[in-house]
Amino acid sequence: MTNLTGATDSLGQAIDVKTADVKVITGPDLSAALVGQPQTVVLEYTDDLGRTQRFNAVVTTTATQASITAKTDQVVWPGDVKNLTAADLVHNVIDADGQAVTDLSNVTMSGVDATKAGVQTVTLTYTDAAGNRVTTTINVTVDLATLTTKDVQVVAGPTAKWDYLTSLTGATDSLGQVIDVKNARVQVVTAPDLSTALIGQPQTVTFEYTDNLGQTQRVSALVTTMKTQAAIAGRDVTVVAGPNAKWTLTDSLDGSQSLAADGSALSATDLAAVTTNITPNVQKPGTYVLTLSYVDAAGNLVTGTANVNVVASQAALQVQDSQIKVGANWQAADNLLRVVDSTGQPASIEQVTVTGTVDTTKAGIYPVTYKYTDAAGNVLERTANVTVVAEPTDPGNGGGTTDPGNGGGTTDPGNGGGTTDPGNGGGTTDPGNGGGTTDPDNGGGVAAPDNGDTIRTQPEPVTPEPVADSSPVATPQPTVKKTTIQADQVRPATAALRSVAAAKTPQSSGLPQTDERRTGMTTMVAGLLGLTGLFSAWGVTKRRQRK
Repeated sequence: MTNLTGATDSLGQAIDVKTADVKVITGPDLSAALVGQPQTVVLEYTDDLGRTQRFNAVVTTTATQASITAKTDQVVWPGDVKNLTAADLVHNVIDADGQAVTDLSNVTMSGVDATKAGVQTVTLTYTDAAGNRVTTTINVTVDLATLTTKDVQVVAGPTAKWDYLTSLTGATDSLGQVIDVKNARVQVVTAPDLSTALIGQPQTVTFEYTDNLGQTQRVSALVTTMKTQAAIAGRDVTVVAGPNAKWTLTDSLDGSQSLAADGSALSATDLAAVTTNITPNVQKPGTYVLTLSYVDAAGNLVTGTANVNVVASQAALQVQDSQIKVGANWQAADNLLRVVDSTGQPASIEQVTVTGTVDTTKAGIYPVTYKYTDAAGNVLERTANVTVVAEPTDPGNGGGTTDPGNGGGTTDPGNGGGTTDPGNGGGTTDPGNGGGTTDPDNGGGVAAPDNGDTIRTQPEPVTPEPVADSSPVATPQPTVKKTTIQADQVRPATAALRSVAAAKTPQSSGLPQTDERRTGMTTMVAGLLGLTGLFSAWGVTKRRQRK
């Protein structure tokens, strides 16, 4: 048709060449081999009367102008591969005549593997109207980079903070290799509101991840704020007042019941951040009520209370005076009655400092100081006197000495001192002891003193005849009881105290007192004089009878 310019019928009327009966008798060779070489073509036209005529035309073939151009190399996400078309990769297409093609339905492309990392070559093909096919290629890279997230909860508060890394679970690069999320180029596009106003309401946060190829992708996660679980628990403590008394705030904190904002136990660092409104005076007894304050990681303030009971020390130290004889054994514990610590519990003598010595070989009074310091530094000091006394004089020494240890001045019989012998019959003068007995042969002379209280008369040469047995009737001798004071041992706090004064030597009621001795002596002398006169009269009578 391109070689026909017009046609008429048998009447000479113009007709559309498209409706004319035209046949190609000799056509051109349109192969690329004869491109540019003119070729004669023969056409035969049959008009409406059936008459035919032939005419010639020259056809010269030319090369096609068709072409296709691809875009620059592309990077696509695996999820986009299935929707990828040639139109996404073609820059432009020119037909055989050199005209731009807008309909790209005649353009095809080779496939892309969405699971394959790295560069893939894609071929684009265009077929022009003459059937000429033109192609081009483009590099398509499937980006396997990923960023995965999770939903999290965050404690709300005035200074609450959200770490975006807590919402990320993993990341890979363009080749699908795992990388540390800390090293991934992640930017927070939308952050959560951590104020207490939105507690319990999930909020969507958005992240943008830029991988090693420069490709960016956006992912999201949920962040839900919650109320703090922080709590501070106090513990009541008791402190004994004293110079060395100590108290720290840690003593009043119950770490097992104190919690951080997330409900976990408070760390040592957290406990160190607790404050109190007052500091108790451990030198002054009393109850101190503390208000404990703690600010959690989200800026929420929580409080608690604790009591510090400062009490006076229960320490006690009691000693006693004692008396021992020369040569007796003595230990510091002998004079220590009781020692208890600051809590009222018994303490040992090893905890007591004893100052002073007792020389048991020498009579005298020895002060011994006992000093005890309790755990709070309170010092107790007591002094006990240990009296060392000499042994009493031997009662058989003839001196008539009263024994100071025999119960109070009982006269010792048999010492030659003119004392009535309590065991010889009740006050009868012993005629052979020089005790003032009148000699019956002295003729009634006046009694002469001899060795103290003894009264002796001058004897007569005549020996008296035997008389009836006049042995004195024995009277019971009063018993003198000696009591040795035993030192108390260290007693527990509940033991009753025993006074040294409680251990006294009992007095014998049958012994003569000082005034009684004088009265008895006078009576005894009078009796002796009477007996002397009696014996003298008896002697005179006997001589007369002899005569």
